[in-house]
Amino acid sequence: MSVQVRVVRLFAALVLGLAWDTTPCRGDWYPVNLEWRPAIQTANVGDTVEIGLYAVSTLPQKISSLEVILAWDPTALELSGLGNSQVILNPDFTTDDGISWIKGTGWTIDVANSNHANAASATGNLSQAVNPLVPGETYVTHITVSKASGGVGEGVRLVLGTQPGTSHTTTGTYAEDIVADGAGFKVEVVGGGFTGYVDAVKADLPNRYAWLSSSFPDDHLKDGLNNPFPVYPVMPSNDGSAWYNALSRLGVPAGATPEGLLVVLFKFKTRKNGIATVSMPPTSGQTHTQVWDGVEPNHIITGTISGPAVVNTIVVPAVSTWGLLAMALMIAVMGGLVLRRGGRSSLGAFAESHDRIGTTTK
Repeated sequence: MSVQVRVVRLFAALVLGLAWDTTPCRGDWYPVNLEWRPAIQTANVGDTVEIGLYAVSTLPQKISSLEVILAWDPTALELSGLGNSQVILNPDFTTDDGISWIKGTGWTIDVANSNHANAASATGNLSQAVNPLVPGETYVTHITVSKASGGVGEGVRLVLGTQPGTSHTTTGTYAEDIVADGAGFKVEVVGGGFTGYVDAVKADLPNRYAWLSSSFPDDHLKDGLNNPFPVYPVMPSNDGSAWYNALSRLGVPAGATPEGLLVVLFKFKTRKNGIATVSMPPTSGQTHTQVWDGVEPNHIITGTISGPAVVNTIVVPAVSTWGLLAMALMIAVMGGLVLRRGGRSSLGAFAESHDRIGTTTK
């Protein structure tokens, strides 16, 4: 490879913010497959389902960007947004429902004024009522801490399972990767006590990458899959097609893995019962479903595109007209028996009546 070509490649990689591979010829790239997870799920009419898009490769493979065409039946499903990747219930303390957080000594949740978890000389912990974590996985955690008073060492820290994170003894917003060694999650008081509040307590799903951009971009000059506007940039219209785009952070490309990199969660609201699908067409006009290499500029490394994700939407079985008539007749009969027997138990009266009907008079 000539010096000129190597210089051009290096310049392009630096401009695009891609990791640079100094080998003369790159033959060790791996195709990136795009998969839906779960591939099949069941929901009730009116529910919101989340379908995860995963990037999978035989060995770790860097990605600079990817583009995905979505297609679905808009009479059966309504695209409602990009799903929330974090697993903590009620992370912003918008409700004090008693089923998301267990409040230890000194903790309260202020819904009326601040939407914070307030601590007044708290010595107990603030714990998730359910166990939301997967042991052995790495989570990107977030917490906002406001310390009102207390000693130098007093503060809080996040604990995933029994694995503690960094102690936060000053006001600030913190992010930290923590490997969970159990399923539980809590905000633990350190230093003997804590006075102040915490907010935005989150833990992102495993294998989730923080994209520079993850959205439905303006493509009205291309194929217009995300039209009409002004719904953009919030959400494309529910016409059965959309174009999603993800861009890696500068200098820190995303990486597909054999386990699968969670790219994004798509949220759909179910509109009618029956089988509905969400597919990834390879092309639509000038638009393509494709993955771009995170090392070699302008190198498309798209592998296999999975078949459609299936959503089986059901309705709560309704009681038929004949069923309603039968229930009404039964109630009327039992009510009449109660009246005839001076208010005796309708069940007893019905049983006695049934016995007498079945007895032959000699």
